[in-house]
Amino acid sequence: MKGFSRDVERARRAAYSRPIEASCAASYALGVLAVVLPLLATPAPAGAADTGRLPAVVTLEGVAGVVPFMTAEQMRRTWRFRFPTLEGGEPGGGGANMEYGALCTPTQRGWAVFVLDALREITFTRATRTDRGVGIGSTRAELRRAYGKLSPVPPRYGFSSALKVLARHLPGVRKEGQALIAIVFEFSGGRVAQVRFGASDALEADRGDLTGIAC
Repeated sequence: MKGFSRDVERARRAAYSRPIEASCAASYALGVLAVVLPLLATPAPAGAADTGRLPAVVTLEGVAGVVPFMTAEQMRRTWRFRFPTLEGGEPGGGGANMEYGALCTPTQRGWAVFVLDALREITFTRATRTDRGVGIGSTRAELRRAYGKLSPVPPRYGFSSALKVLARHLPGVRKEGQALIAIVFEFSGGRVAQVRFGASDALEADRGDLTGIAC
């Protein structure tokens, strides 16, 4: 009888142990999923996944593939970055069809100017450097060490002075000699406060106060 009782007890424990082990395994798996799935479903922070190729370095060959005379849509495709554009006119009531596009990322910011649907210039106001390692916050001495000779140009609204460095030709968009790429560094308080990139003639045009376009 005692042997029979021991056999019954072992059978009872075996019968209960299997469901309990399976239940524990299932509970553990559900617990893991409860932790992992919300992490997978959590959306990326605003601006983290939609800035495409920005922030970008400014060069005399272009900005992450963007060069003057591109259309707004070509620029969006090249940068893989969507930005809105607003129509406007030239300062003083000029009749040229112009558009302005605000470039807003968590770091790099600025705006683009299009004339007759062709990019003429980009102004960067934050977190921007060139391929020579200078940019926002740099001094005149640092610019000269990076580029050698720079040409003074009239500063735009709100800036004390400006220096320009000029490329030899415009790559790939128009025939050589029709337009030249330039970078203009505008100063406030002895340091670069804006970096402007574009066609040289456009960078010297008076655009008035465009700070309202900023992010």
